[in-house]
Amino acid sequence: GETKVFLVTSAVKGEGKSFVVATLGIAFAQIERRVLVVDANLLSPELHKFFGVDGSVGLADLLKGVASLDDAMKETNLANLRLLPAGTHHEGGTSITPTELFNSEAMQVLLQRLREQFDLVLIDTPPMMTVTDASLLSPMVDGVLVVVDLGYATKTVVQRVKEQLDLAQAKIVGVIVNKAPRNHSYEF
Repeated sequence: GETKVFLVTSAVKGEGKSFVVATLGIAFAQIERRVLVVDANLLSPELHKFFGVDGSVGLADLLKGVASLDDAMKETNLANLRLLPAGTHHEGGTSITPTELFNSEAMQVLLQRLREQFDLVLIDTPPMMTVTDASLLSPMVDGVLVVVDLGYATKTVVQRVKEQLDLAQAKIVGVIVNKAPRNHSYEF
């Protein structure tokens, strides 16, 4: 099949991962690709704020079976770009963990539907050193992009992320260096 579903992660919080996801989504939408940006950072969602949309119904609600894809997906101010916000993963006293949601058959069914509807799907996940969500989802996608802020994440931490993704049999398709100062070289 075509390579079209990408997971985007980072080692630690603050490396600019959500910004990179949003920017990539906008760039591809501007060249006439049908793009869906998915906020799978259920504990600390950011993308609905970036796009200025209501994020209260989204991925978590869809996976729990309490919302349809049409209810959960939001329009943005770009014709070819849609957002699937994180939504609400805890209702009253019952909390379903992101792990349970991402391990569900519903997640695999959803990804298959999204492949059919969009040219490109970008999934924003939490940092790898925080929770295991990216490792869980990585075997379900076509490729993983790792965002690295070289002034922020240490070489050791970045190597640990690579080891975790290798263990999950993830296909790492690239590293995006974010916030790099000009005229500076790094060794990795």
